[in-house]
Amino acid sequence: MQGPGKLTRSSITFPLAARRMDTLNDLLAASDLISLHCALTNETVQIINEECLQHIKPGILLSLLILRSLQ
Repeated sequence: MQGPGKLTRSSITFPLAARRMDTLNDLLAASDLISLHCALTNETVQIINEECLQHIKPGILLSLLILRSLQ
């Protein structure tokens, strides 16, 4: 299903301006706002690390919501 100015992939609709990034660092460098929501696990402890921060534009809004497991 497609509407004006939209591309559809499965049940997700993307604006035509949306594009796939090859790496997380490419995505960070192109973003004006980053909002990350994930569980705190061994794999996510350093998901945004010093190297990632080197690629973020000055003045960007970075929002992190890291959830600790209740188990």
